[in-house]
Amino acid sequence: MIMISKKSKTNRYWIEGDHDEIVTYEDDNLSIKFSGICPHFGGPVEFLAEKKSFSCPWHAWKFDINGKCQNRKVNCNLHIYHLFHKK
Repeated sequence: MIMISKKSKTNRYWIEGDHDEIVTYEDDNLSIKFSGICPHFGGPVEFLAEKKSFSCPWHAWKFDINGKCQNRKVNCNLHIYHLFHKK
């Protein structure tokens, strides 16, 4: 199943065999592909373009642009498939 949001620069793709949702975001400065599933408990991960970070609303986990967890003292990082700074 492929889910594409036409309201934003973010697209979501469900990868059946990998059991992962790949989220892509692209603007004039950044191109990124990341897992849309929080590694903590499987919640939905959102990209916060203005902060260049990720957030999971289920338990308020935050991740930096490289996928490293920012507000928990655990080694539980978000999977980043591709990150490219255009400028």
